[in-house]
Formats: sequence, C-alpha cells, structure tokens
Amino acid sequence: MEKAAEHYSKKYPQIFILLIATGIMSLFSNLTYESILSPMILSRSGNDQFILLLVNTLLGIGSIVGGIIMMSRWFSFKKTEAAFYFFAGVSFLLGDGLMTFMVLLK
Repeated sequence: MEKAAEHYSKKYPQIFILLIATGIMSLFSNLTYESILSPMILSRSGNDQFILLLVNTLLGIGSIVGGIIMMSRWFSFKKTEAAFYFFAGVSFLLGDGLMTFMVLLK
C-alpha cells in the first residue's frame, strides 16, 4: 500500500502539493476561525441555537456549492492549482476578514 502511494505521489506531484496545502490551511482554519465561530455566534445571538444551526447549515451548503463549482469548471482557470489557491484565499479573506470586522464592531 505504501509503495503504491509513493509511486502515485511521484507520478502526480501536484496532488501531493494540494494535499499538503489543504492540510496546512485546515490546521490554521481550525486553530483560528472555526474554533471561535460557535461561541461567537452563540454570544452575539443571545444563546440562540437555531442561529448557530442556520450558520453551520449555510457554511455546509457553501462548501458543497464551492466543490461543485470547482468540479464543473464554471470558472475557466487554465491551472486547477491556481483556482484552488484563488478560492482558498477568497475564503480566508471573507471568513477571517468578516470575523475581524464583527469583533471590531462589538
């Protein structure tokens, strides 16, 4: 099994790079944005769990729609890696940027 994975990663190094990049982005996302999202929403909504449910549902729907957009190539990027990094950057800017803006408003 390990030899097959090593062979595949040598044959397609772009996939290995995307896996590493996704892992790093997921780590930082969980350390910052996702760890304080639920407590912040609950504190700003007066402990309304329905609002938390709504936000988490919309985040899930957005993830699915984003995956469908990337899969169907509605956006004509010549390189899939460029599209991945572009959308990841937009996601972090919107997620972390809006989170910072909300904290500054409070």
